[in-house]
Amino acid sequence: MPLIEWLGLFHPPMVHFPIALIVAAAVAEFFLIFTGRTLFDSACRYCLWFGVIGGCVAAVLGWFAGDFKWTDSDQLMMTHRWLGTATTVLALISLALREKGSATLRPLRRIFFRIALFAGAMLVIATAMFGAVYVRGIDYYAW
Repeated sequence: MPLIEWLGLFHPPMVHFPIALIVAAAVAEFFLIFTGRTLFDSACRYCLWFGVIGGCVAAVLGWFAGDFKWTDSDQLMMTHRWLGTATTVLALISLALREKGSATLRPLRRIFFRIALFAGAMLVIATAMFGAVYVRGIDYYAW
């Protein structure tokens, strides 16, 4: 389908904002832990919302670019595809945990939210690295 293939071309430029926003949400939550300033709670929530929305769009575009294959002969592409899918799911879980009773997060829910958010931020960085290696080659990060 030409339209799906064309839309898939927008995956690479679309991923940059969600990557930055999800990592920024984790950084804001980290600062909230150490400062207790509500400014960082608001920043985390804002970044997480827009990061998840953009991440969902980027994930769909990635599946468009990858022709909806469950497996791939290229292990690097398959790893990137499934890490990206897992990252999107974890970001959605983080947002759901954050927003359920968003006025005041109970301590246990906030712990689960933080685990999901920090794990999601690490996963988004790993996914981005696999994407860069796929596009630029295995020596891209060589010293």
